[in-house]
Amino acid sequence: MSYRRLAFVALVAILAAPAAGVARPAPALAPSAVHVRHELASIHQNGLLLGKSSAPVQIIEYASLSCDACARVHRAVLPAVIDRYVRTGVASLEFRGIGDTPRAQQLAVGAYAASAQRYGWEFIQLAYLRSLNADSPARLAAALGLDASRFRKELKDPEWPLLLRGAASVLSVAHFRGDPVFLVRRPGQTFQVLTQPTTVRQFTEAIVNAQRHA
Repeated sequence: MSYRRLAFVALVAILAAPAAGVARPAPALAPSAVHVRHELASIHQNGLLLGKSSAPVQIIEYASLSCDACARVHRAVLPAVIDRYVRTGVASLEFRGIGDTPRAQQLAVGAYAASAQRYGWEFIQLAYLRSLNADSPARLAAALGLDASRFRKELKDPEWPLLLRGAASVLSVAHFRGDPVFLVRRPGQTFQVLTQPTTVRQFTEAIVNAQRHA
């Protein structure tokens, strides 16, 4: 091989190799992950509480992450509720997972683990958006670009099973019928119960009613 040919091969090898100390670019996010991250961009999260904790109206949701009816609500109704009321500071929205199936329990723990990286609600929305794929918690976390090592560590937090048992206890006492269930109120008020809501208007009426009885 000629000297000129050897020099050319060496130059190609140098250009193809990553420079020392230079990080590889992060893999592109899945389109569905981009969608949910855009949907929730700039909204404060604390655990699985979305929005300002000081918001005048509280919305608490009890839902299973393996529930088809819940997925429909999260796809068709909740994005508009979040944009209209949570993003604007009118209401906060807290998710409390129900571990009624092994998969629902795994995904609920995954949502709590993702919340440690401030992506709990993105995890929830992505799980519902891709519910037909039966993605594992690790795969959903990877799709969102979460730190995999930290996510695996957070999955083992002993607090998450306690929160799931607490949600199950509330449901067993309250005897709610249907899934998901949303509780709406101003602090100090009695909750208004929305079971399997199908329209944004149902949330609007409950929120307006809560504000009216301040």
